Amino acid sequence: MTTRQRCTFGGGFLRRGCGRPAMTDCVYCARPFCEQHGERGAQYMDVCARKNCQRKKADLDSHTEWKTRVELSNRVSVCADEACEERMRHECSRCRLFFCAEHVREMRVRDTSRHPPVEVKGLVCPHCAERRKIWG
Repeated sequence: MTTRQRCTFGGGFLRRGCGRPAMTDCVYCARPFCEQHGERGAQYMDVCARKNCQRKKADLDSHTEWKTRVELSNRVSVCADEACEERMRHECSRCRLFFCAEHVREMRVRDTSRHPPVEVKGLVCPHCAERRKIWG
């Protein structure tokens, strides 16, 4: 995606942004950025150099690697927690992996399949509960 906008990286209260021609918009903050202030990713996962956006990208990369590693346990009906060998019983409402009763807890989660999104109770694994700090 190309844009006619200017890079806004470094801008803030009473400060101008970079001002170079933007190459695309960030998938997380939707702000335009230039070649020096972000990176183009596969499948349009373009991310600017802002700390929060880079933190989200790193978290997503780590989460994808973790999910690939632990879903092997679910294939043999075992809890997806790496240190657990109990049978899986409950699905995490975030990552959709299965866990034993000890490794999920009920939490308020945002259901984005409804319009407008609403808060509902759902089961969440410890891995996904920890990620909420980044994603808000």
